[in-house]
Amino acid sequence: MSDLRIERGDIFYVGLTPFVTGREQQAGRPGIIVSNDQNNLHSETVEVVYCTTRYKPNLPTHTTVLSTPYESTVLCEQVTTVDISRLGNYIGRCTDKEMCEIDRCIRVSLGLQEDKTSNPNPAHVPLMGNRQKESEEMIALRVERDTYRKMYEIVVEKLADAAIIAGGALKTENEYDIYCPFDAEKHKAKYINYLEVLILEDGTVVYAVPSHQEKAIALACEKQGLSRDELVAMCPREYYFDYMVWLLKMSGAIAVWTGGCEAPAVTARQIATLKKLKIMGLYKGTIPKIVGDGGEE
Repeated sequence: MSDLRIERGDIFYVGLTPFVTGREQQAGRPGIIVSNDQNNLHSETVEVVYCTTRYKPNLPTHTTVLSTPYESTVLCEQVTTVDISRLGNYIGRCTDKEMCEIDRCIRVSLGLQEDKTSNPNPAHVPLMGNRQKESEEMIALRVERDTYRKMYEIVVEKLADAAIIAGGALKTENEYDIYCPFDAEKHKAKYINYLEVLILEDGTVVYAVPSHQEKAIALACEKQGLSRDELVAMCPREYYFDYMVWLLKMSGAIAVWTGGCEAPAVTARQIATLKKLKIMGLYKGTIPKIVGDGGEE
């Protein structure tokens, strides 16, 4: 066991995981300990919920905390088990009020009822408020969504199996998708109001697959000649809440979405590529400037 004292409500920087799938929350960010203190005292793992400073929709599973260095949104829809060896620097501790809100959001996420021990008579259970009714509606919608998603995945899997059996493939040799090298004309022909790419220092565009962060990590490791673990260990404390900005600085890339970009530093070639994407209607955000002599573009 580690000598590290861990208590419920503590905020630690959680080191990156080697692999995430789909919409799983990536680590490499602050996490709040939500496991009970008996577990925290005797176990080699703890449960955490992650924080982000990026904009997130106002969902019943989200709440805001101010005990972090910057105001952050806590993402309670994914409670994650992590090994205590991945806990990095101690950042702070949530207030009792913040933990009550986090507990409420976790109950919504897991479909648990409020604690009614103060009113043990089931005949006198108070009526649900509008907020709780709304939460239950959200849970029902989420279950329905996940059911349809599973049905879709089954259909896609069967279609793929049928194509293989037939000796063919669903994707033809000439079909274009985000796993191909980026081609602006083909991208425009296939996708509407969708652009998730990174632009390298030389102006080359690459798709952000599987995500902007994961692609930036791969680019930074390649440029710096480091392993993933070595790169993560290098992240300065002041970038714990701006991890993507630090990754872009380390990789020399800029992250681009349809409506904007993250560009801590830009080259003339990156700006030229961004302007070309804007002229084609693929990029709809502003064009950043090169900060140099006189701060001119």
